[in-house]
Amino acid sequence: MRIKFKTPQEPGAYLHICRADGSWTLCGDKDTEIEKVSFNDAGLGLDRYRVIVQEDGQSALVIRFADLHRHSDYSLMDGMTKVPEMVKRTEYAGALTDHGNMYGFLEHYKAMRKAGKKPILGFEAYQESLKGELEGNHLILLAKNFKGYQNLLKLTSESFDHFYRKPYVTWEMLKKHHEGIIVSSACLGGIIPRALMNGNTEAAEYAIKQFQTLFGEDFYLEIQRHGIKGEEQVNQQILALGKKYGIQVIATTDSHYPAKEDKAAHEVLLCAQTKKTMAEPHFTFEGTGYHMHTSEEMEALFSDIPEVLDNTLRLAEKCNVELKLGEVNLPYYEIPKAYATPMDYFRHLCEEGFQNRFAGKPQLTDPVYKERFDYEMAMIEQMGFASYFIIVWDFINFARKNNVYVGPGRGSAAGSLLAYCIGITDMDPIRFNLLFERFLNPERVSWPD
Repeated sequence: MRIKFKTPQEPGAYLHICRADGSWTLCGDKDTEIEKVSFNDAGLGLDRYRVIVQEDGQSALVIRFADLHRHSDYSLMDGMTKVPEMVKRTEYAGALTDHGNMYGFLEHYKAMRKAGKKPILGFEAYQESLKGELEGNHLILLAKNFKGYQNLLKLTSESFDHFYRKPYVTWEMLKKHHEGIIVSSACLGGIIPRALMNGNTEAAEYAIKQFQTLFGEDFYLEIQRHGIKGEEQVNQQILALGKKYGIQVIATTDSHYPAKEDKAAHEVLLCAQTKKTMAEPHFTFEGTGYHMHTSEEMEALFSDIPEVLDNTLRLAEKCNVELKLGEVNLPYYEIPKAYATPMDYFRHLCEEGFQNRFAGKPQLTDPVYKERFDYEMAMIEQMGFASYFIIVWDFINFARKNNVYVGPGRGSAAGSLLAYCIGITDMDPIRFNLLFERFLNPERVSWPD
């Protein structure tokens, strides 16, 4: 849907249309009124929509949906949309939901933010059945907030502990890590659509109740229109179940490539995945429309039930994850209770290590070694790197105790006497005239490798 207005605006600029008392107003930043607008608003169920100014500067596209189910080339050998292309084709808000992984989430997040668009973090999980069987059910998981983002990372990581051809998310994992996550029932490969395809309405309703118990109003039912056999029948049942259980239904497209014209190239990719040639009988996606859709395409596709488009916008508004990029977030290391701070424990490790390294040797009482020890200790305390050293020491210490090969050290780290004392490195830097300042110094505040 497009609207016309008189005041020239920069092409690509985002504005809003707001409805009040039955009329629409075009608004800019901070809802400053630009002008009253009149258009056929049939099907618009919300009172506020984002619009994007078109090239002529005199018209705007009403953004009718948020693209919540799409795959990049990080869905290996399956999706072929590169993240920059996905961002370019996103009208405003969009999720990245790759199969079983979040490999591309940071690239997507940063590119969307740079483009002034709203990134939604998520993935399409492989989920065990209601009986705990690993049979490849699909489930869309999206981060609602920062806690949800953290839980998605846990789910996508732990899923590799339940690997059967694909990494699986279990019901127990969802119970443990459900906070801050929005869920939708996914494509026809989801538990609920599959049950409905098999005529098992009872199982579908049982699954709905399980999801509602875990996610409440953050559980959504999902429909698509790819022209697959049985799809429309399932859609009608999902819409009916949505009304029965008070669940919002969203419309998505299972996009795997950028444009309609990329369908043939995607078929070649699927042949590469399944080790077939185009001349042989080979796997293809049933139906059509696995490209990224515009709002206008979605309006045409779901003109009879426009509320499922509005629901995608409602869902997108819920998703607000702010990542603090550029900060280093160390894992928490629980130090022994006898020590008040990580620095106290680090100093203990170093003093003990110094004794162990140089017991019975002249270095034990050499003022050069004592001065270097104290200098490095003060510098590490000043720069706040004690916890980092302890964590690295823990890795190296575990490896040495468990017969895992560890090198003597490399790069500037070999210039640290304290790293040598606690066994991170295995060479005496003073003996070899190695400089600590190449490793750490207050003029170059960066995390040592």
